[in-house]
Amino acid sequence: MTLSLIIPTFYHSGHRKSKEVLEILRQHFGSQVTLPIRTNVRLSEAASHHLTIFEYDPTSYGAADYAQLVQKVMNDG
Repeated sequence: MTLSLIIPTFYHSGHRKSKEVLEILRQHFGSQVTLPIRTNVRLSEAASHHLTIFEYDPTSYGAADYAQLVQKVMNDG
């Protein structure tokens, strides 16, 4: 099994621990670590309504973060 991407989730930029963990991941895995998916209540609300974040709130931080992830995957193959 080959690990191609590491997607940090539940990231909170205001928490020191989130920043520390992200830095450790980047030190060990470099470019395999994507931009983090920030903690966003709209993500859990979307799931509870059985909708994607793009359907539920396309202007949310969660939608923006996942859109960036999709672009990275599409561009990097």
